[in-house]
Amino acid sequence: MDVKRVMENGERLGLHLNVSKCEVIAQADCAVTNPVQQKLTFVPVEDSLLLGTPLFPGKVLDDTWAD
Repeated sequence: MDVKRVMENGERLGLHLNVSKCEVIAQADCAVTNPVQQKLTFVPVEDSLLLGTPLFPGKVLDDTWAD
């Protein structure tokens, strides 16, 4: 699992993942099975933003263009 790997390798370097500020961007039918992932905020792909910019086509992109 990638999130667990990032957390483990980061801790070796003295870095800690702030799970309360992390998001999982995935398709709506994605199954979250890892307890660490269950604490992360889930964001559907079509609603995802990076620094206020839509990442993929969908309602968020349409709303951004309309603004």
